[in-house]
Amino acid sequence: MDAEKLHRDSIIIDAVAPLLGRKKYINSYIAGGVTCVAPGLDDDSPSTVLKEGGRWSRFLRSRPDLRLVLKAADIEAAKRDGQVGIVHSFQGTQAFGTDLDLVEAYQALGLRMVQLTYNRQDYVGYGCETEIDGGLRG
Repeated sequence: MDAEKLHRDSIIIDAVAPLLGRKKYINSYIAGGVTCVAPGLDDDSPSTVLKEGGRWSRFLRSRPDLRLVLKAADIEAAKRDGQVGIVHSFQGTQAFGTDLDLVEAYQALGLRMVQLTYNRQDYVGYGCETEIDGGLRG
């Protein structure tokens, strides 16, 4: 199989796609043959997550070439239908704080991927930019 056909037929996922503030990049992902991207929602607080989730909902409705990914089959459908799948994600658990009821609330908004920690310390553990490397909390 030649490289062009392999690329065209493959499911390509980019988990570091900063799209919302930079919507102009979505056309580059489409042109590059990306199947799915996972831009991080602003995860500082529940109110910012709700606002960002609303902006994403409007953006996705305005773009028939995009599809919200809620399950793995949505990625396959995006590939089949020539769309780019969008997986909502958090880079850290700050937006949960200590309220685990927010897990289901964010899931209802379409959140499907959460890194336990990222740059900053949160209730789960230390981030990569903290001065102390305390790992995950037990």
